[in-house]
Amino acid sequence: MSTKSALSEKSDSHYESLLKKIPLGLGIYRVSSDYSVELVFLNDGYYKMIGAKRKDRTQYLGKRVFLPIYKEDIPELKQTIKEAILHNKHINCKFRLLFGDGLYHWIELQATREKQ
Repeated sequence: MSTKSALSEKSDSHYESLLKKIPLGLGIYRVSSDYSVELVFLNDGYYKMIGAKRKDRTQYLGKRVFLPIYKEDIPELKQTIKEAILHNKHINCKFRLLFGDGLYHWIELQATREKQ
């Protein structure tokens, strides 16, 4: 293994460790060219915010990211994501999300685009 790749791995794990410690909900998502959304990472603050345990939410990982969102809110959220990507804009929207208590609660999503 090269020094550069070893540093990169150490750096990645260091950043992941830092992200987990942020006291508010933080997520990383990947949006494909067809605007499909894939969940990459959620920090511990996210799970605390929604009153759930990470192990109890595995069914929403990957491309199943819209499953815990209130059905009527999904079309507007998808359109907001698409417009933000097309116009390179910040996302700021509200929608209902299924929390650990089994009820839907309003949350506010603030996101920015980071090109790979």
